[in-house]
Amino acid sequence: MKSFCKISLFTILFALNVSKASAQIAIGQWRDHLSYQRATDLVEAGNKIYCVADGNLFSFNKEDGSVERISKVNGLSDVGINRVNYDKKRKILLIAYSNANIDIIENGTIINISDIKRKEIAGSKSINSILVDDDVTYLSCGFGIVVLDLDKKEVKDTYYLSNNNQSVNELLISNNTFYAATTKGVYFANKGNPNLSNPINWTTDNGLPIANYNAIVVSNNKLIVNKSLPNAGKILQRNIAGGAWSDYPNGDIPECFALKAYGTDLYIVYSYGVTVRDSLGVQKNYFGGGYGYPQPGIYPAPKNVIVDSNNSVWIADNNEGLVENDQPFHFIYHSPDGPNSNSVYSMSFNKSHLWVAPGSHEDNWDLSNNHDGVSGFYDNEWSHKTATPPSYSSIANDILLVKQNPLDEKTVYAASFLYGLEVYKTEIDTPAFFYNETNSTLKKWSLNPWLLVSGFDFDKDGNIWVANSYSNTIINVLKKSDGKWQSFNTTVAGGVITSTLIVTQSNQKWVMVPKVDKGGILVFDDNGTISNIADDKIKKLNFTAGNGGIVGAEIFSIAEDQNGEIWVGTNTGISVFYSPSLVFSNENFDAQQIKIEQDGNVQYLLATEVVTAIAVDGANRKWIGTESSGVYFMSSDGTQQLAHFTEDNSPLFSNNITSIAINQTDGEVFIGTDRGIVSYKSTATEGAESCDIFAYPNPVKDKYAGPIAIKGLTKDANVKITDVSGSLIYQTKALGGQAIWDGNNLDGKKAASGVYFVFSTNADGSASCSTKILIVN
Repeated sequence: MKSFCKISLFTILFALNVSKASAQIAIGQWRDHLSYQRATDLVEAGNKIYCVADGNLFSFNKEDGSVERISKVNGLSDVGINRVNYDKKRKILLIAYSNANIDIIENGTIINISDIKRKEIAGSKSINSILVDDDVTYLSCGFGIVVLDLDKKEVKDTYYLSNNNQSVNELLISNNTFYAATTKGVYFANKGNPNLSNPINWTTDNGLPIANYNAIVVSNNKLIVNKSLPNAGKILQRNIAGGAWSDYPNGDIPECFALKAYGTDLYIVYSYGVTVRDSLGVQKNYFGGGYGYPQPGIYPAPKNVIVDSNNSVWIADNNEGLVENDQPFHFIYHSPDGPNSNSVYSMSFNKSHLWVAPGSHEDNWDLSNNHDGVSGFYDNEWSHKTATPPSYSSIANDILLVKQNPLDEKTVYAASFLYGLEVYKTEIDTPAFFYNETNSTLKKWSLNPWLLVSGFDFDKDGNIWVANSYSNTIINVLKKSDGKWQSFNTTVAGGVITSTLIVTQSNQKWVMVPKVDKGGILVFDDNGTISNIADDKIKKLNFTAGNGGIVGAEIFSIAEDQNGEIWVGTNTGISVFYSPSLVFSNENFDAQQIKIEQDGNVQYLLATEVVTAIAVDGANRKWIGTESSGVYFMSSDGTQQLAHFTEDNSPLFSNNITSIAINQTDGEVFIGTDRGIVSYKSTATEGAESCDIFAYPNPVKDKYAGPIAIKGLTKDANVKITDVSGSLIYQTKALGGQAIWDGNNLDGKKAASGVYFVFSTNADGSASCSTKILIVN
């Protein structure tokens, strides 16, 4: 069987300068924002160390210190990397994914081998380890051993160790004999046997009890294995020539992950460090924490180790990524910048600041105990707050939303689905504090000691509106004017679980209620008089006609567009409230579905999709995320599909979209998936109040074929481009605050070298501005 495809890294990977995560991207390009902290595997390849962290791959160049990200954005075929190894003879990097897909990188070209992924196989197809031999490469899999011919780029054979497709953890070759550590013992076979696909030719080592053996190595003429026990390990040894098994000296250790032999030394990787033993099993070196406990940034939590050609020790650290060790208790960290984890529950933007909440909850909205903290992205750099609540300079766990105070960029608020509303300063050493039942109107759930906050938003005056689940005062506000809290009677809605809260342009508060509490939307209006509760209005909308008419049975997302319309994502597509101001009137305000025409048939927009995220860009266009079909990019009214991004036709990491947030300043769309964050540079930005026009790139150099962005325009401005003689070359209308020129004239031909003048006027013609663009062909 032979099935592979090639993608040139010279045109994809290296041309993008992926070593610089902070590099700006052009319109229409993608970039990844993945986490690279929890390293699990690594390998030396020439002058580089390749490392797998959080299922993602990067390399560190030992000569110049540069770091390269390698992902779907620059050519890989898949996501969720499990193992990596290097064939020195052929200079081929092998990449194995958790779904058994395989990529190899050879001479700057990515070649995909998907045979195992596509084949129907009983049992797990996970690739647990990769053994590179002179002629072929062996993949230890959940069903047996796959033999890979790297010259022909195809699967050559499959070895089955037992009739029930025995799972193999690791394989080694010594004295022309295969030794396989499996979940049910250690097997061996003659390498020269031509029929190893038949289980009869594999023998169980009867000297060992049936157990899970996760690591195997030959060191100093001894066969050494680790018997993996719950949260512990027991290392055993025997002579490679045969004989009885015995306990390895001081071999009872906490959770062994790997055994590696270098010269006469044995490297044992376990929970708290790496111990180096001599030929007698006596410790001669140790890399790890002095007190036996891994601490991020201080002591590693190793998963694997290698000693490179210069005898430097490199550790795959499950806290800090790739760790270089030049002496005991001294560690140097080399990992790409990224968020704290690949978990993305929600994202929010304040100007150019992106905030990521990684928390989650169970399907029934029970606690998930997520400890990934929060991450912030600004000026193309990531910052983190870790979750060790409620301590100094940390963030609580189960964070479902993070937002920056629009009136104070140094203050950030986080909704904890456990502790309440947390506040901290962006300075890393500033202690965080909580608004809870002791210092606010927020209340704990009467059945559990939890203070459940999942949604909050800021109004135009800087007041903070907070939704408090399982309370008769769901709606709460922290007033900007006096710093005091006030709650509002919401017994009409009952004490329900609440989700997202948004404050609309008309100052209404719309709060999502999940299906676990019959679902719907709670709408609250204080009539612009917070202190006067007598004129407050509240109504719970649901799925019945005359009381909301939301189509579906469960609400997953909500957003307000630039026209003040409320877009609601449900399990059956989109419902739009075109007249939200009528909610408290006797007039018809029910939500409507959007009709679209496709292949001559009229149907409702995304009626078969679960809509999990909705974001509105600077041109009022809609970016709609779904649970299983990726992202739909729609016109402002939702009737035209402008693009549909999936994991098959784009670098999108997954079709399961969890959140979408847009940088309205430059048009970059951040897409959160269940596999991490990826972003796409779109064409629209937020319109400015006054024109501050400039073009990018400028000058436009020879061979540049991308779009030319004219930025800093007033909303939906009219744009004309002329040559030096005043002849019209191109005209268009801005998408929000940005216009796009393809560099062609009105005849569709590429504009000649020279200076071009750009003239912009706002919609009513009352304001204008201009700039110049130099084209060099």
